Amino acid sequence: MVNIGHELFHIHFHIYFWEEIEKEIGYSKTDDLKEALTVLLNHEFKDIWLLEDEGYPQHRELRSFIEKQWVKNKDFNILLENCITYLKNNK
Repeated sequence: MVNIGHELFHIHFHIYFWEEIEKEIGYSKTDDLKEALTVLLNHEFKDIWLLEDEGYPQHRELRSFIEKQWVKNKDFNILLENCITYLKNNK
């Protein structure tokens, strides 16, 4: 279930967000964001999953940022704006 959720999240991101975000921060950072955002699955599905989505080591810092932002405000559009700003300033 974790793998399926992970991949479905990627598909959703590609369909609805990829193109506009790539225009702002480029391919590489958009790909990093796509991968790091799966950390949200751990928060939103922890009650039904036996395992956590661990992500990739190179995204740990970004995943941590995403988690902190999500706890403050569970608004995905605001989260994306904050992530774009973060990636523009920190990578």
